[in-house]
Amino acid sequence: MGFAKGVHYDQASLRSMLHSSVDHYCDRMGNEPEEAQMEAALAEMEEELSKDVCEFIEDHIQENFPESSPLLQQARQEVRRRIQRPSVTACLEVQNPEESIWARALRRFQGMLRSLQQRCWDVLTWLQE
Repeated sequence: MGFAKGVHYDQASLRSMLHSSVDHYCDRMGNEPEEAQMEAALAEMEEELSKDVCEFIEDHIQENFPESSPLLQQARQEVRRRIQRPSVTACLEVQNPEESIWARALRRFQGMLRSLQQRCWDVLTWLQE
């Protein structure tokens, strides 16, 4: 997945990529997933989403910095560093044995999205400074 280099992307393009990542995740989960399968699919999806968001933000940085600016490369590297750090929510939670794997997958997915959203807000705040 991901964006083609050198092509401008808007919010609709990002939304389409995010939907594709979720579809891919659901396909990987199958009908009766195992815990390890769910964890692997979530980790892969988080990595894909992080890359797509980074590319989207980098596209907007490119539009706002002159091509020759030394800040351009520094900003790109910092965006990747800040967004692509993995979330740790799954490691910290206590599992409820009565909870279905689908409920657990949804809860972890929502936690991963909240973490990614927070990292994006942090990057946008950093860029504004």
